[in-house]
Amino acid sequence: MCLAFQPFGDSAVRVVCGADASAHTLRRIRAFCAVLAEAEIEGVLEWVPGFLTVTVFYLPQRFSYPALCERLREVQARSEDAPLPKSRRLTLPVSYGGVNGQDLDFLAQHARLTCAEVIALHTAPAYRVQLIGFTPGFPYLTGLHPRLVTPRLESPRAAVPAGSVGIAGAQTGVYPQETPGGWRLIGRTPVKLFDLRRTPPALVVAGDYVAFRAIEDNEYRRIETQCALGAYTPELVAHKEADE
Repeated sequence: MCLAFQPFGDSAVRVVCGADASAHTLRRIRAFCAVLAEAEIEGVLEWVPGFLTVTVFYLPQRFSYPALCERLREVQARSEDAPLPKSRRLTLPVSYGGVNGQDLDFLAQHARLTCAEVIALHTAPAYRVQLIGFTPGFPYLTGLHPRLVTPRLESPRAAVPAGSVGIAGAQTGVYPQETPGGWRLIGRTPVKLFDLRRTPPALVVAGDYVAFRAIEDNEYRRIETQCALGAYTPELVAHKEADE
């Protein structure tokens, strides 16, 4: 069950679904969002899942805060036994190190590993998408090997290239657009995680999984060309979760 409802400005409700960013909390969030989508409540504009919460934006001229909370309690009650949306696994080809991952050497030294060992550890798991945030399509990924936990840059870069794969603390992630950023960059993928030509534009959502596959520069350039032409099909398949 959801733990609390909180006002968020004058046109949003923050629904607290857990006390920590656990798999159980993510399950609550996913189920709540799935039932909310099915409910199609008139006056609800959109909702944004986070680590612990779902923020629901609404038209205040259509709902009072208490009235919307009552409707959301109904959604919450229905979501307790609702089936989860099926998870998917996206495999991203990544060119590690060099100009595509200028912090790989630093991270290897920090972890007392070789660059090859860092790449092997980073490509081993399928990471869970905990949430999408920061910029459209940016996946916050959990499941990083403890040896790869690395602090952020002391001063963020003014521009991080789109497709850059980074590590910050115990998380890894991918920059969908060129933006400022303070994550340690270890590689880059030519695959577009967010593209307005697609429906939906974002490749993954909270509850999906992302895996990484190391590639050489020639394969990177080939896939980059295919992506520019709209001829590349991302490796996106069904993913069986342990608790399903």
